[in-house]
Amino acid sequence: MGTTVTVGLMSTYFATDFYRVAANIITTGFPLGILAFSASTQLLIDIYGWRGAMLLLAGINFHSVAAASLLKPLTHSTADNSVYQRVENLENNEDNNQNVTCTCINDTCNASLFKNRPFIIIIIVSFACGYCHNGWVVYLVSITQSQDLSPNEAVIMATISGVGAFMIRIILAIFQGGTSPRLLLCGGSFITAGAYAGLYYASSFLTTAVVSCLLGIGLGVVGSQVYVAANATIEKDQAINAMAWLHFVLGIGYIISGYVNGFLFDISGNFRLSLIGLSAASTFIPITIAAEDLWNIFTRR
Repeated sequence: MGTTVTVGLMSTYFATDFYRVAANIITTGFPLGILAFSASTQLLIDIYGWRGAMLLLAGINFHSVAAASLLKPLTHSTADNSVYQRVENLENNEDNNQNVTCTCINDTCNASLFKNRPFIIIIIVSFACGYCHNGWVVYLVSITQSQDLSPNEAVIMATISGVGAFMIRIILAIFQGGTSPRLLLCGGSFITAGAYAGLYYASSFLTTAVVSCLLGIGLGVVGSQVYVAANATIEKDQAINAMAWLHFVLGIGYIISGYVNGFLFDISGNFRLSLIGLSAASTFIPITIAAEDLWNIFTRR
């Protein structure tokens, strides 16, 4: 909920030119969180046990409330006011109840977003983003351990990957400029696909470290540009609804990825099939974007 609202509010606080910078900077919080929590969580568990560690992590996360209280208050848009007016009409029985209810639901969920083909394409892409991202967050340490690296070396790979994701988002914040987010999505996806394929063949600490860094870079690009690309297809007052739908589909990709990759490991005894699947899923992103571009070319003729 917090991430959805935060990303949605960015389009309200920042004009289009600054949105790309803001999106790249704000999304650096995720790799920073991985870097900080991956090390500190185990330390807290060792010192305070599971219950104490969970209490401390809850306290750390509670800082989000203080951060949210510092945000600039927003005024309701015209679209929001029209929803409130329809609700008042429903309460006063001025309109047909069923029609007003359906209209209110339609406006509240911003169902008109699904008449927007570019946004639908980004929604489809977000599924693949979630699927590939989950492979990094959940399975990277297990994958590297399966390649005969020690637990400490496997954690180092996660750290290297997080550094890669953090640095590329800072670089994008400075240098992206007017570069198309769709183009960057494709580039990041190819890097991600190549990195997952590289993990398939990596056999030493050095090669695994290089591939892990590339994986973080690729997913770092994809993870920020999916928001920038989505924002470019919508109106400002649709932002929070749009990001909610995007995160809904992204979450489905997360869930399916966890089950599918776990199942592939169970039936094969290794992560090779999972790495092939994650690499293939990464290439789905540029294929989808290219398919829309081809459709636009042919329909203009």
